[in-house]
Amino acid sequence: MKISITQVPQADELSRVIKTVEAVYNDNNTFKKIANYVGFTERQGRYYRLAAIILGLLENDHNNAILTHQGRQLIGLDSTDQITFIRHILRKNALFIQVLSEIENKSNGISKSELLQYLFNIVDGAEETIKRRFNTIINWLVDTNLILIRTKSTENTSEENYYFINLDINGNESENESEKVEIEEVDENSVLEKPFDPTKINIETKTPSLDTLISRISEKEIQMNTESYFQRSSDLWSDEKQSRLIESILIRFPLPAFFFDASDDNNWLVVDGLQRLSSIRNFCVDKSLKLSNLEFLPQLNGLGYSDLSGDLKRILKESQVVIYKIMPGTPVDVKFNIFKRINTGGLVLEPQEIRHALFQGRPADFVKKLANDKYFKLATDNKIKSHRMQDRDFATRFLCFYLLGIENYNSDLDTYMSKAMAKLNDKSLDLNLIEKDFSKSMQLSYDIFGHNSFRKILEETKRTPPINKALFDAISTQFSFLDDNSILQLKSNKNIFVNTLRTALTYDTDFFESVSSSTGAKNNVMKRHSEIRNIINNTLYNS
Repeated sequence: MKISITQVPQADELSRVIKTVEAVYNDNNTFKKIANYVGFTERQGRYYRLAAIILGLLENDHNNAILTHQGRQLIGLDSTDQITFIRHILRKNALFIQVLSEIENKSNGISKSELLQYLFNIVDGAEETIKRRFNTIINWLVDTNLILIRTKSTENTSEENYYFINLDINGNESENESEKVEIEEVDENSVLEKPFDPTKINIETKTPSLDTLISRISEKEIQMNTESYFQRSSDLWSDEKQSRLIESILIRFPLPAFFFDASDDNNWLVVDGLQRLSSIRNFCVDKSLKLSNLEFLPQLNGLGYSDLSGDLKRILKESQVVIYKIMPGTPVDVKFNIFKRINTGGLVLEPQEIRHALFQGRPADFVKKLANDKYFKLATDNKIKSHRMQDRDFATRFLCFYLLGIENYNSDLDTYMSKAMAKLNDKSLDLNLIEKDFSKSMQLSYDIFGHNSFRKILEETKRTPPINKALFDAISTQFSFLDDNSILQLKSNKNIFVNTLRTALTYDTDFFESVSSSTGAKNNVMKRHSEIRNIINNTLYNS
């Protein structure tokens, strides 16, 4: 089947595609507003918005563009990481997969005319339209360093561009796969395990003066030390961007709403608006910010809060803002979903960071303890980072299936992991036993697989693949249930176990899919756990 021309972008400058996503992040969601923000015609705005949609960075909602999860992730990255992020997107895009494959198949490079002809063959569209969009395809591949362009003289002495795979990027990234955790393909449209009762959502809307927030920041009644809760930095904005926010307040532009978890009235957690609050703190409380690069009030450049006139200070303090407060008594599962839906800041919170904030005390401390287990670090070859609580996410994933089993699971992994953390508050649980079983499982994994633990090793695998979360939850949980005799027997027959697992991953399509895509779906969770259990039993009883 040919690729529809609607899936072929026409937006030559990748940097302006990123700028388009930034425009939508700043509430410019129509063709016209995007065009004005980025600085091109309304027609170009339409093309660039479509390009961002093709990349999965935006969605179209009744002619209004909205950010996708990937779009929010992109906004939180610096310019270098943004290019890397888009490079990974292109490698999964149907059009670019085929184009890259065709270039790779030509060891001596492929000419522009040859590549155009290839596009005519795989794209369902008029040749003139494909020609116009050819430059976009090439520019994106060059901008993301996936291909190189070299000029060659042809037989009739004219020069023509030839395209080559950039081996420095593609080769090095392949070699470094073992250093990473495999990106998990989850079903973003999965249904909540048990939709929460909307009547339990207790959120108050208030319109206080900005001075109220300034006072709370001064008294440390708004938790600005978010790195201890979320590992989320509060200083992502440049001085220029912070200054523009202060300028917006001074010229009476309305600010986007702030969202807080006010369960503890003396310690509000910031759900959305951290960078804006940090800018206000830096200018009005710490007085460390000097205004710069102002657009409407350039005469204030270089001034700090103390340098402002009384009138301007009063405008700042009396400006009204909209705040939403999650009130005490709101169930934790409701708060978790509010955090996930509302948080759109410069660095989008990871689910484990939210869980860490919502389950402070015994649960958070115990998960951290598991993540620091020496055998966990050994089995994962120290490749799972503590940054953004990735290591704690793995530990919680083990806990949810260890504590709650797989029988009650219903395709909502985030909720299940939150339930596991909530269960850790149960004082009847023997945390020492859980820790012992986790450590035992990690030690057994290392004894059997070595540095290949939790990796999708197939029969013809040449390079070491990244660590796979789905394999981790299945293997770690099933290993934790084994008694000492079974562990000794499994270690004695580890080659049989490893080879059986490799064969299953290579030839059992359902098993491979269960650890590769929609890994949170119930049927996939059941499949991989039952398969690992079967391989264990076959090794124990048939050896």
